[in-house]
Amino acid sequence: MIKSVALPLLLAVLACDVANAAEDDGTASLSFDGIVLGRVLTEVELRPLFFDFDTGRFMAPPPGVLNVEAAQPYELAELNYTDKLKAWIRQEGLDAAFQTDGQSITIVIFEMKVGTWWEKAGNLPKRTPQSIIEDLKSVENDKWVSFQEVIPKEKHRAMLPFVTREGGVGQLSYLEVGELFSPSSISLRYEIARLDLSKNPVPQVPEPAILQDFANYLVVSANDGQLQLRVPAGRGTIIIQKDTVVVTSATHRDLIAERIGSGWLDVDAARKRVLVRGHGGEVMLRAVGNRVRVDMDKRVAYDTRITISLPKVEVGPMIKWNDK
Repeated sequence: MIKSVALPLLLAVLACDVANAAEDDGTASLSFDGIVLGRVLTEVELRPLFFDFDTGRFMAPPPGVLNVEAAQPYELAELNYTDKLKAWIRQEGLDAAFQTDGQSITIVIFEMKVGTWWEKAGNLPKRTPQSIIEDLKSVENDKWVSFQEVIPKEKHRAMLPFVTREGGVGQLSYLEVGELFSPSSISLRYEIARLDLSKNPVPQVPEPAILQDFANYLVVSANDGQLQLRVPAGRGTIIIQKDTVVVTSATHRDLIAERIGSGWLDVDAARKRVLVRGHGGEVMLRAVGNRVRVDMDKRVAYDTRITISLPKVEVGPMIKWNDK
């Protein structure tokens, strides 16, 4: 004999299931997995760089977005956030901006939930994405500038918790003037856990394959002084057009900036050069007419087309090198 379940009890169970489903926003399964991401932002003394924690991409606004001439210096702390600049920052999914004068770091964070730096002595806290969400649940992100600070070089900062507008949960664990590279660079490290894209409160800006870290090869060519980079199978192209970098992909909309980069690539239209970094060192690329100039390890070469293997950074074997 099958026992019947009392209707009130059944309704209570169903109501509980519905409530639990409504609360299942994807955050329960988030984890940092012990992965700390690192970026070095170079040449940020004269012009700041804008940064996306969700993708690790950095960018500088393209001409026409700022009321500043191309390549002209400006101070992040005094920046006028026009509607055009705000629209570009939101469109590209950018979360923060950084600048240094070699003695301090200016950091500005946009439309994010941000906590406070860990100031206590001793061991740093072991936060989880869930504890960060709980700590910041009462923090609003309705202000355009949600955090701004000038950090002296000698003052150590650690463990700044945040939630991005796209739902990334993380903490900025390390930030200092990057003397390992130059006094005009900034080293930062952070952890981030991202929601399933279908559960994001704001759609995340997709990352074209050509900007992602990958083990493949890069094809470089030049046409009338314009440098072009592409990866196989039509997965992305980068073109430097005058003072603008345009990143195109068959599956993503164009990204437009004056400077754009990731962990292995730094494309700067103002300086007319591309840096490719990997396990084997660094290569600088420039366009000279319809040829590509390659600088690596105090050697230089020219060719109409260059192939670079990654992640070790090896230039095609047929290239003819000359000492500088």
